[in-house]
This record gives sequence, structure tokens and C-alpha cells, in this order.
Amino acid sequence: VNFYHLLFNPTAFLKGLLPAVPDDEFSTVVAAMQYVGWYKCPKGHMYSVGNCTMPMESRRCPVEGCNSTIGGRDHTPAGGNTRLANDDLVSQSAAMGYPEEQMGDASTIDVVHSSRGVSKMGVRFYRFAIHILLRFAIEIGQMYKTSTALEVVKLLKLSDSGKKDKDNTKNKKPTTYSEGKLIDMIPHVKDLLEQRAADDWCVLKQMTGLGDMALTTCLHYVVENIRHPKGDRLLFASQQELWLEMQVVKLL
Repeated sequence: VNFYHLLFNPTAFLKGLLPAVPDDEFSTVVAAMQYVGWYKCPKGHMYSVGNCTMPMESRRCPVEGCNSTIGGRDHTPAGGNTRLANDDLVSQSAAMGYPEEQMGDASTIDVVHSSRGVSKMGVRFYRFAIHILLRFAIEIGQMYKTSTALEVVKLLKLSDSGKKDKDNTKNKKPTTYSEGKLIDMIPHVKDLLEQRAADDWCVLKQMTGLGDMALTTCLHYVVENIRHPKGDRLLFASQQELWLEMQVVKLL
């Protein structure tokens, strides 16, 4: 995640992927089916091809009202059908931006852990960092009279708009807010981010068994290692600090 953008250009993530955001149900299907090829029919409905993952027969799209030809012959997709690359699959399954409800749901941490291979402690650290940085971004925007505060509100309030309908055929009309409405939302968004950062902090203390000062030191080393990777050894020198290093390794 680009921490700079979180501080100074939050709306860049309206079409970006945050590492602590869970994928939707489609990613679970993709992971479960493993070696299959994914395609789109001419009208945008997704389907899979097994065996060699290349089409050898044609059928009608099963989505009600579609009736497009799907599949193909001799390893060649039928006209208008396209195969999805890995990047396309990510864009289909990932929740872009900051889906407010999901990011406040502790149970989604297990989803991120299982679907992306990030440790549960790592997911919680990323969420804490995201909440803290977005809260600072509001402060920076208000202090220097820039648009950053409004961008944070947009990120939180617009990420869930424009979601695709269940049949994936069209987008819902995006929600829009006047500048005055966004300004009115700033106090609520401040409180929300502060509460979620506090919740993340409490959970990290429970997961690591560290107090406030020790956890602060631990997170400092985590951030420093992200900025300047040190390889197998981190920044710890004394034997007394080895136990703290173990917590940092867990977070990384």
C-alpha cells in the first residue's frame, strides 16, 4: 500500500486495492475451483472452462435473458467471448477503496487471511495504519486548507457506490454528495477513524501481549523495515530485545 497516497491523495484508492480489504464471494469461488479458465460472454457474464481450460464446445449463456453463445471450438473462444487474465480476476473479486462496513467487521480479517495469505496480525496492523493515516490526512487537510479532508470522506462514503448488480450486466448509479454535505460528514468520519484505530490498537495489544510503549516501539520497527528491509535481521541489537523482534516478525 502506498502510504503517501493515503495521506495526501486518498481518493486514489477509490479505484485501488487496500491490502486489509476482503475480497467478495467471487474470490472464494475462484480459489476453490483452482485450475480452470475464466471467461466472459459477450454481455459480460462470467463462466469457467475446466480440463485444459480452453473451450471445446459451445452452449448458451445460462443467465436469464442473455442467450449469448459461450464456450467455443477447437480451443478458440466463440465470437465476443474473452478470457480473463489474473489481473482481470483480481479486479472482478476485489473490493476497491474503503468499504466501510467490511472494514469495521472483525470477521472479515479471517477472509483476508485465508484468501491472500496475510497473517491475521498483519491484517490488523494494516487496518490500524490505514485508519491512523486517514485520520492524519483529515488533520493535514484542515490545517493547510487543502482538499485532503474531503477526499477522505469521499473515500469512505463513495467506495460502496457504483457496485455492480448481481447479474454483473450494469453498474448502479454512483452516489454523489455536494461539497457542503461532505464537509458536514467530516466530524463523523473523524470519530469513526479514531474509534477504529483504537479498536485495532486494543486487538494488537491482545495479539502480541505487549503494553502501549512496547507495541509503539514494535510498530516503529515494522514501519522502518517496510521502508528499508533489513533481511533476516531487523534493527535489534541486545538479547533483551529479541522477544520484541519476534513480535515484529509476526507482524511482518
